[in-house]
Amino acid sequence: DTSTLGLGLIINGLPVTDADGLRRIKGATNKADIGAYEYGDATFLHTATAANISGHVTTLDTPYLNGYAAAKAIITPNFNAGIPSGSGTAYAHPPGIYYDGTQYWRIFGEDFAAMPNGAHFDVFSPAPGSGSFVHVSDAGSVSGAATQLPTSATGTSPDTIVLATQNWSAGGHAQYNAHSIGVRFVGGAWQVLNLDSAPMPVNLGFNVYSQMPSPNAFRVSTATSTTFLDLDHPLLNGITCARPHVTRVAGAAATDYAFDLYYTSTGVWRIFGYSTMLAGTTFNVV
Repeated sequence: DTSTLGLGLIINGLPVTDADGLRRIKGATNKADIGAYEYGDATFLHTATAANISGHVTTLDTPYLNGYAAAKAIITPNFNAGIPSGSGTAYAHPPGIYYDGTQYWRIFGEDFAAMPNGAHFDVFSPAPGSGSFVHVSDAGSVSGAATQLPTSATGTSPDTIVLATQNWSAGGHAQYNAHSIGVRFVGGAWQVLNLDSAPMPVNLGFNVYSQMPSPNAFRVSTATSTTFLDLDHPLLNGITCARPHVTRVAGAAATDYAFDLYYTSTGVWRIFGYSTMLAGTTFNVV
């Protein structure tokens, strides 16, 4: 019984996450699973190759997403896919995702930059349920460079871990947005914003994931100006096949720079900024 379990967790001060540190209450009807590890979330690596690239687009062909038009996938560029001796492939462009209307989801560059052969992306497709939703900007939600997310979906806590990816399908194929995006907490609500302060258009779609912090849903910040930030974490260290999913968190003001993930020869995953990241630059990580 979802209500009984939820009340019992709250009264006893227990987390509403499972042993994976992910949402415990999920599924199309938002029911609780009392198992140690919950079902339904999928995470995998996609690599752009000559066989799946067309111009600025790469097609995902996976049983996790094929034919699943309602998927709300989150994507993060991954420079070297956990192979520190490899050369890696840079992708310093604002990525988006869309459904082709028949079977496949596709990752593309919002700025129409050619998709490089060998570009890697960590893909997270959360199970349905509260905390995973699609947001479309409209006149009521947009202010300046940002669109406000509904508090019914993300809550009103600044501690919430929020991830976001641009979804061209959700906006009715009406808008491109060639700007890096991030999230921020302002005025008691979470927003998605253009990090270069460009005006946020209406009819722009976003896949959004949110949950309370847990051992593997956390926030990291740079202590000084730097080009990289270590994700020193026992669920990541030495794990070449780990799939971190990352979204930039901005303050009231924002600074735009592209980033990706890479795995070092010392066994640590890092966030790499293609420009110098100022002290205090912050990221949500799952």
